[in-house]
Amino acid sequence: MLDLFRKRGVMSVVYGGLMGAVIVVFIIQFRPGAGSPLGGLTKKCAAKVRGSCIEEKDWRAQTFLIRGQYEGASIDGKSTMDSLIERELLVQEAARLGIRVSDDDVMQELIRNKVHIHLPMAMRPLGRKYEINDLGFRWTQFGTKEKPFDQDIFKKVVTGMTGQTEDEFLDSQKQEILAQRVLDLVAERVRISDAEVWEQYANEKSTSTIRYVRFSPEYFGEFFVSTKDQESVQKWANDHAADVDAKDKAAPQAQEKRLIHARHIFLEVKKDAKPEEKDAVKKKAEDLLARIKGGEDLGKLAKESSADPTTKDKNGDMGWVSGYEMPAQFGDALGKGKVGDTAMVELESGYEVYEVLGRMDGRVAVAYPLYVTAKGEELAKSASDKLTEALKGKVPVVLDDALKAKIEEAKKSGKNDADATAQVLDDETRARMSKALDDILAAMAPPAPVVKDVKKDEKKDEKKDEKKDATPVLPPPPPWQIDENRPRVDESTPFNAVGSPVIRLMDQQSIVTAAKKLTKEAPLSVAPVKADGDLFVLALKDRHEATKEEFNKERAIYLGSMLQKKREDAMVNYVAALRDGLGKELTILPQYIVDPKKAGKDGQPALPVDDQDLP
Repeated sequence: MLDLFRKRGVMSVVYGGLMGAVIVVFIIQFRPGAGSPLGGLTKKCAAKVRGSCIEEKDWRAQTFLIRGQYEGASIDGKSTMDSLIERELLVQEAARLGIRVSDDDVMQELIRNKVHIHLPMAMRPLGRKYEINDLGFRWTQFGTKEKPFDQDIFKKVVTGMTGQTEDEFLDSQKQEILAQRVLDLVAERVRISDAEVWEQYANEKSTSTIRYVRFSPEYFGEFFVSTKDQESVQKWANDHAADVDAKDKAAPQAQEKRLIHARHIFLEVKKDAKPEEKDAVKKKAEDLLARIKGGEDLGKLAKESSADPTTKDKNGDMGWVSGYEMPAQFGDALGKGKVGDTAMVELESGYEVYEVLGRMDGRVAVAYPLYVTAKGEELAKSASDKLTEALKGKVPVVLDDALKAKIEEAKKSGKNDADATAQVLDDETRARMSKALDDILAAMAPPAPVVKDVKKDEKKDEKKDEKKDATPVLPPPPPWQIDENRPRVDESTPFNAVGSPVIRLMDQQSIVTAAKKLTKEAPLSVAPVKADGDLFVLALKDRHEATKEEFNKERAIYLGSMLQKKREDAMVNYVAALRDGLGKELTILPQYIVDPKKAGKDGQPALPVDDQDLP
């Protein structure tokens, strides 16, 4: 170790004189025109930063140094180059600011087993992957337990780790430490006020819980827009001619100028079905068709027999389709069908029994999807406005005698007065929201179709013998009531200022911002909130406000975390500003920005394909 100090210390004067003499001899002996090139004294630059050369050998050494002993690491040439460029910029800043690093400073760090490595700012989050800690160094042993620093081991480690000589490594470490000291200076100037820490804590720890009702235009368009009133569609198309013309020109003409509204029953035939099994399915399809023509409702039969899971629970309703999206045989049959037609068609996969409920052709067919979207938005807006209006004066709930009686009943289960009151008020709020919503949807919904029971007369005599108190069979609910997009009263989990109160919603912030304005005294949103094209009616259920007492218990943790993050941001911005200021004073040979996929074995950089130096 003393030899190393001498090389970097007092003996450097002697070595400096000797090297000066050698250089003079070389210049005289190999000067221009003396018959020998200056290749031996020429630096091979991979890049230049304000005139300072980043040598190819430094580029290689830095790649190996960053990678370290981590076998799974693969360092691309660009990351290495970014490391060296940023380091050079910080070294230049150190010179401007008067920051110095001595040879002894470098040796003291190495004796402490610290090897400094400047990671590019973009790679800093990956530092631990390469065993480089947040302070910018990797622990590296240069000795044994008995001899913590051994010069022979140091030499072997440096050569194996970087391919550099001892002097080259010591020089690069000096640059690394200079760069880190500039970043440390930037970080030390960062301050966090108590007000900033409290604001961050309050944003994270203050939570709200809401009830909400989501009104989707698609839902209202599917179930609440009339499929029979083509005159309204035609009128809308005339009023919105530009939109209809644009859609007409953009879409395939044949597919967009025909729409059929149909219901169907699909009976599947397995690929490996035997002839007798296929005949049985065909016979069933023929029987269903006969029953429908005899007056039975196709929707009811679809629920009982259809193998199509997407339409079975919708009474077999396919909505408005062009027919081109169906198997060819079925699509052709629908295209030729007239309103009121009931028929059967054979497919490769089974049999379709269907009836045509409506048909649109030409411009009205082009306009219909646009019309449904527009009307769906209008109906969603109308329904959400009606719910908001219906809940005024009912939310928040005011205690009356009936509710007080429920509170007394709740207290019998062991709840104290406060908990019992909260439960009763909470249950009543949800009940009122659900009741108002159900009333609004029921008033807006289309009338249920009248289903003719052709067997009613046949069963009349049988019913006379049945008991009078027999349980009646209730009709199935209409599709609009059981659809998954039906508006319903939902409840969020507690969320903070950056939370996600609504499941499967991209624009959570709109809901969070609106919920923040709600209070226990005015818990209902004054108007529906729009997010992701849907409308939401919000009602505050509960709110927990962070307290100073809670904050004081965690203040130190929050301060440390915020200070670290703010310091990291300051360093990133500082280096970014230095790079932005380079302009044309940065030049890089492109072959040194190596794609990771072109790297050699074990993540080592591939050899540059061009040996040309920068001018």
